[in-house]
Amino acid sequence: MLRNEFARGLVGETSESIAYQLALWEQLTLSRALRSKLRSLFRRSRSSPFSEMAAAINPRAREIASLPPQQIRAALLEELADHFEITVPRHIAETEFDEVCAEISFGAVAALRRTNKKFDGSSIDDMVIFLGDSMFDDPSRRLRRMPQEEQDAVMQNLVKSIWAMPTDQRQAVLKELGAEDVVDQDVVARFVRKAALAGTLGPAFVAAVKIAGFSAYTFATQAVASVVGAVGLTLPFGFYMTLTSFIAFFANPFLMAPMLGTFLFWQKRRGDQKFRDSLAASIVVGLIVPSYHKFGDVLDSEPLLVELRRRQLIRVWNAYVLRYRNFDQAERGAAFETFELLTSIYRLPAEQRNDVLQQATTLIQEPEPSRRRRPFWRRILRTVMNPDQGH
Repeated sequence: MLRNEFARGLVGETSESIAYQLALWEQLTLSRALRSKLRSLFRRSRSSPFSEMAAAINPRAREIASLPPQQIRAALLEELADHFEITVPRHIAETEFDEVCAEISFGAVAALRRTNKKFDGSSIDDMVIFLGDSMFDDPSRRLRRMPQEEQDAVMQNLVKSIWAMPTDQRQAVLKELGAEDVVDQDVVARFVRKAALAGTLGPAFVAAVKIAGFSAYTFATQAVASVVGAVGLTLPFGFYMTLTSFIAFFANPFLMAPMLGTFLFWQKRRGDQKFRDSLAASIVVGLIVPSYHKFGDVLDSEPLLVELRRRQLIRVWNAYVLRYRNFDQAERGAAFETFELLTSIYRLPAEQRNDVLQQATTLIQEPEPSRRRRPFWRRILRTVMNPDQGH
């Protein structure tokens, strides 16, 4: 059973939602994000950094969504593992998958501490609550700048979203807003307005998702869309949460400076690194939050594990092919015979196969004091079974 929340989100969330997260990772660069932020500062239209970047990233996300679902999941996992310098085992099992996802989650916590001085948490829950709050940070500032009529329209949408929830789930949100016993919608609207303007809808949302599940998760999507003026965009929630919580990060002048002034190259690189760290943390949280409403579900990770093993095997095979092409004719013959031997071994039942492979591993590690080099066939076998050590 998967225990890590990020692992559960990666396996259980829709491939479309994960495709949007992968598109964000691929397409959202520091320069693009800063341009969108700057344009929004000098425009008085309804256009926002959120809607501009969503429109730019949407085509790539739809392109990725057309790929097989497990390829999308595996690609995102590998991108984040590579960013945090985490090794994905070649023959990964479910326990190892859970461990890799836990390492990524805690890597995201550490990355958030490095990039945001306001965050001093040490746990995954601390990170989720912090970014859940910042999800409404930029929209709350935008809301305060709106004319009264626009504010009223947004508040009406927010209250409708809350009131559309089942009673027990609605109460979870209202409790966090301090309006647990309120039954009048007009009074609730005043509580919602106060929380929205203060930027405290985030903690209410995170707490409600843990208690209430999917409806609270849908509510947050509608709420954010209302505030940022993206009501017409039908995007997965993880995309909303990642991008909106991330946009708030650009209020930090440290990130603006490398692009706006004349600075040394290392300072630009430092800004890029902080940017990627922050984005990685937001993407991880964007998949952790949806996992809360799947907590009791039994999720099948095997299709994803098969895809991860396949991708690892292809990398090993490609590396082997490059080496093989550099061999002379005699060496190729020895390599081919070794390959045939290994193919036969892998056709054995699992218990027998593991026993033979263990013997082979012991054999290639044996010291050979009487020879300066291992026999060629042994070097070939060592290369195939331990490609990272060379030949």
